[in-house]
Amino acid sequence: MPIFDYRCQSCDVRFEAFLATSAEIAVCPRCQSTELAKLPSRFASARSAGQENSATAPAPRGGGCGGGCACH
Repeated sequence: MPIFDYRCQSCDVRFEAFLATSAEIAVCPRCQSTELAKLPSRFASARSAGQENSATAPAPRGGGCGGGCACH
């Protein structure tokens, strides 16, 4: 299922939509408008730029956060 990011042109809310088919139309969750601007997906943009998503990035060796917080 493709994931798309949208911005509603009526109420300016940004949201993601999971569309089962290319014929399916996204609808704004706030105002129910179908006047939407398709935005580049943040996930797809990060993946294509070679960055890893924090949800899929491997954990640092030795566990923990790698020293960036007070857990060490």
